[in-house]
Amino acid sequence: MAATGFVFLMIIMFFSSFILTVPSIIGLIACKSYKKKKGKKAKLIIRILLVIVLLVGSVMFAIPVAFKGMMVYESYHTTQYNLTLPPAAGRGDLARVKQLLDSGTNPDQNDGRNYTGLILACKEVGNYDIAKLLIEHKCTVDIEIKKYIDEKEVGYTPLMYAVNKEQKYNIVKLLIDNKANVNHKASSDGCTPLIKATLNSAYTIVELLIKNGSDVNATDNKGKTVLAYACSQKSNSTSYSIIKSLLEHGALVNSKTSTLAKLLTLAKQYNVNTQNSDNDYYTKITSILNEYNTK
Repeated sequence: MAATGFVFLMIIMFFSSFILTVPSIIGLIACKSYKKKKGKKAKLIIRILLVIVLLVGSVMFAIPVAFKGMMVYESYHTTQYNLTLPPAAGRGDLARVKQLLDSGTNPDQNDGRNYTGLILACKEVGNYDIAKLLIEHKCTVDIEIKKYIDEKEVGYTPLMYAVNKEQKYNIVKLLIDNKANVNHKASSDGCTPLIKATLNSAYTIVELLIKNGSDVNATDNKGKTVLAYACSQKSNSTSYSIIKSLLEHGALVNSKTSTLAKLLTLAKQYNVNTQNSDNDYYTKITSILNEYNTK
């Protein structure tokens, strides 16, 4: 709605410029052809006013023209970018990705922020076939995001985008099998793949990461542990299973940045304030935390 209003304003300015400039030009010509000596001062004032009106009209003419030029350039730039590898991977166009790679396109092609085809193939619902094809063409498996809109995901790798949903298990395994760093720590927030998987309650992926050497005692830039993230989820069978698995694989209840009391507080807070939490599993969570606190 706002965009439509802005375009309408540009159209009004464009036509208003003609209303201002055409009479101004006619007036200046008329003043120049007027030969009488009387009224020179008035004539000068009229000329100055006409010039000012002409300048205003010219500016009003130039703004819509410049705006239109920017729109044309932006449209052209967008069209050209959409023909490249990253957006093709992002929209799941396997045929286009294959065509580009077969023609010699760099598998790490991006727009300068390191948003490569692999990262886009790992985001959202994910696309295993495209990710596999890119890896077969030697793309960088651990490429890091350089810039992000709000700077929150600077340093994120394809693996960190793939771990957020259970249905992307095969993509996660593909990345790990191709030497993706399971303990990579993002520069922006200090999150690791295991933290992201835990945060998204992706139990099978948590298990896969732990099996492949993920640090169960990793912390983010604020010192929050993986176990603390697990306790910050609503109490149910999934969160209990993740907490149990972390503890069984050596996650510490008490560490430099966390204590049993803090973990119990987090579990209670999210059990009380989160819909669909299960009191039975909340009890199991507090019980197992206390059990491992004494070990």
